[in-house]
Amino acid sequence: MPDETTDAGGLSRATVRTGVGLFFGAVAAWMVISGLLARKWPWQLYGDQASQSDVLKLALGVVAAGGAAIALVVNYRRQQHLERDDVGKRDQIRLFTERFGAAAAQLGGDRPAVRLAGVYAMAALADEWSSRRQQCVDVLCGYLRLPYTGEPPPGHPELVVEQRHYAGGTIQRTETTTYQTGDIQVRQAIVDTIRQHLRAYAEQSWSDLTFDFTGATLVNASFSGATFSGERTWFDGATFSGDYTLFTGAAFSGDRTWFAGATFSSDRTWFDGATFSGEDTVFEGAEFFGEDTMFDGAVFSSEQTWFAGATFSSDSTSFAGAEFIGDYAWFDDARFSGKHTSFDGATFSGEFVSFRDSAFTDVDDALHEARITPQEIRWGPVPSRSAWPPESSA
Repeated sequence: MPDETTDAGGLSRATVRTGVGLFFGAVAAWMVISGLLARKWPWQLYGDQASQSDVLKLALGVVAAGGAAIALVVNYRRQQHLERDDVGKRDQIRLFTERFGAAAAQLGGDRPAVRLAGVYAMAALADEWSSRRQQCVDVLCGYLRLPYTGEPPPGHPELVVEQRHYAGGTIQRTETTTYQTGDIQVRQAIVDTIRQHLRAYAEQSWSDLTFDFTGATLVNASFSGATFSGERTWFDGATFSGDYTLFTGAAFSGDRTWFAGATFSSDRTWFDGATFSGEDTVFEGAEFFGEDTMFDGAVFSSEQTWFAGATFSSDSTSFAGAEFIGDYAWFDDARFSGKHTSFDGATFSGEFVSFRDSAFTDVDDALHEARITPQEIRWGPVPSRSAWPPESSA
């Protein structure tokens, strides 16, 4: 509303107009009353010098009264403005709390359709309340971290509880497994929603947030073209399965990007064209199975890049054209046991690269086309992690 527009001093235009009106109204009233009583204008009531002094005092009194009236109105309107702000803030917080609770309850529902509605309701809240965006995204990531038992056999109700009884001597044990149909669709909807908010064209970007997918179960996950620029992105211990896992062209520019201990068993696991910067990029202890693992053209410019202890047993593993331009690249104790491993055209140009105790099906075939030009390269026994940073070779 126009009348509620505030000026630089924090007062509304309506308040200013009201104060000015009161002042001139007081002056006009004084003039009218004086004229009515003496049938003269106020400055004609007295002719001598003493009477003019009285008139001046009267005028000053009127001005003072007008100023007091203005101050009173200004303070009153300011108090009203502050009270409205407080009420508005409380209403907004209450509204957010109600909608947040409703969306969280839907995510915990038994029926797939209800849980899907919860996904989109929580995403809408994240878009509308930027100050609570991280909170909403944490809930979506938290759902992906819940245990995933797979889909129940066809023909079973939407919620299946399977009990198995064991008897061994005097010990009896019952194991209960709860299945929820449609859970895979709910998880994919969460991933798709997050990816859409991490793309360059997203109306509301979530790229600067922290994402915690630790231990998450992700089936047919695609983060292609996503940008993770928050301080931390965690996929530690996550399980990727299905026909594909795609991070094609994804950008990780936060301080820490962790895939430590993650398991990739999809038929295709592609990180082609992905970029990793920041302080740490960690795939330490990660396991890559399936048919095809590809890091072609990926750029690793983090200060440290860790593939130590990683296992590559896909039929084909390729780092063709990858660039390792950060300070340190660690492949200590890594295992390349697939039919074909290629680092063709890969570039190692940082200060240090280590392949200590690493194993290749055919190391000559794997690395013969790689350009390894760091100041130091190591192939001996693996040093202790506590020995970092490495000392220069004598």
